[in-house]
Amino acid sequence: MTKAQVQARGGVVSRVALAVMLATAMSMTGCAADPATPADTPPDGAATTTTAAATDNEPFVMDIGMEYDRCGIGIAVVFIPKTATSGLDDVEPVIYGGQISQMQDTVSTLIGTDPIPDNAAKAVPGTDITILDRTFRVVSVDVGEEQVTVQAMCQ
Repeated sequence: MTKAQVQARGGVVSRVALAVMLATAMSMTGCAADPATPADTPPDGAATTTTAAATDNEPFVMDIGMEYDRCGIGIAVVFIPKTATSGLDDVEPVIYGGQISQMQDTVSTLIGTDPIPDNAAKAVPGTDITILDRTFRVVSVDVGEEQVTVQAMCQ
């Protein structure tokens, strides 16, 4: 065997050894083999990230795709078109709730003229909304940034 063949074979062995070590390390740290389907992926239509507040009653900014755990429930916000012919910037926020870490988005496919489910409410600045028997004050809405600032009125 020539020196070049030995070096080439050694490189293949090194790459195989590295792959085995990485696979072992990933399995020991709980990394999923397929990053597209990690073990903690929420069910379809569920909010993807959970956050908790320092205190339940502080105003906080809600972003799309996030679950916020307040007053013993999870809440999330989506922006839906106001009408069937609305443009991308003619939307309104709807906050919906559910059991913590098991929420299902039942509102993002609606339009503003559809009936809103019992576990949701349109977020209008300066109003109090009730979601699953919990009251939240809508402080402000930023349609451009798709954010809603709310204050939980936990008792």
